[in-house]
Amino acid sequence: MYTPTKYAVLEAIARGARTPKEISSHTGLSFEEVLEVLNQLELEGLVERRLSGLLFKKEVYELTSRAWARLDEWRERARIDLERVEKLRRTGNEGEAEEILAAYLPVLPFLLTLEIFSFLALSDVMASIEASDINNTGFDGESEIF
Repeated sequence: MYTPTKYAVLEAIARGARTPKEISSHTGLSFEEVLEVLNQLELEGLVERRLSGLLFKKEVYELTSRAWARLDEWRERARIDLERVEKLRRTGNEGEAEEILAAYLPVLPFLLTLEIFSFLALSDVMASIEASDINNTGFDGESEIF
């Protein structure tokens, strides 16, 4: 079953992260969240766990052949979700757009770095922040060089 966090973990492994710590670092998910997702992915036959290293053995994860096909499907699913969010926001359906985007929030920074999501997704998140929550103290409308 697709979830943005499962997708992000698969994407991180596909891009070279092998240990739970590396995956956590790449995705921004907590170590515990990564372990939980890895267990689910292992049960689904999408990742395999093995020991690596000569002297110091460590547990690493690799994608199965089935995972590569699933990853392509999930990349498309994420792209479709973002396009839907953008259309919903343009038509004034903010609530529905935010529901879709909320599932991606834990891994949105990671997906932005991969250019899976455009910066439009980030602007959607920022647009949902109340203007009163942003401290603009001292802003006079002129640019300053620091």
